Amino acid sequence: MDNVLVTLYGVRSKDGKWLRSTGMSGYGQRWVEDIKKARLWSKGSTAKSQITFWARTYPEFGIPELVEFQVTKLVSIDQEDRVKKAIIKKKKETLSREIAYLQRQIQQKRLTSEHYKIEMVKLQLQLNQLNLSHQLNLSHQVSVQARKHLPS
Repeated sequence: MDNVLVTLYGVRSKDGKWLRSTGMSGYGQRWVEDIKKARLWSKGSTAKSQITFWARTYPEFGIPELVEFQVTKLVSIDQEDRVKKAIIKKKKETLSREIAYLQRQIQQKRLTSEHYKIEMVKLQLQLNQLNLSHQLNLSHQVSVQARKHLPS
């Protein structure tokens, strides 16, 4: 008992299934066979309240058991390499998203620029046509006025 580092508590049903916490509006089964999926609490009172809830709400299944886990050995797992790789991967993903965004922006600007160039050419053509028709109208008016002043 002296070398117990941590005590954890679990809840096991009469048929040997473990309580799995699904959280608020969670999904999946509440009771699982695999202990690796079981919910463990560091306080016995929290596990006891779960037992009370299940025994009171579903009395036909009996009263679940409180199971105590006494941890006597802790193993530290180095996470430095994994975390560095994850950070690099995340930075690469972020950069590729930014590059793709900028490329889309450049393409959009090109399309917009080309669109405006086409519109400018169309407007220039319309302006030329208007100038031409205006010049024709002016020359027509000048010739009509000149005919009025010519002796018949």
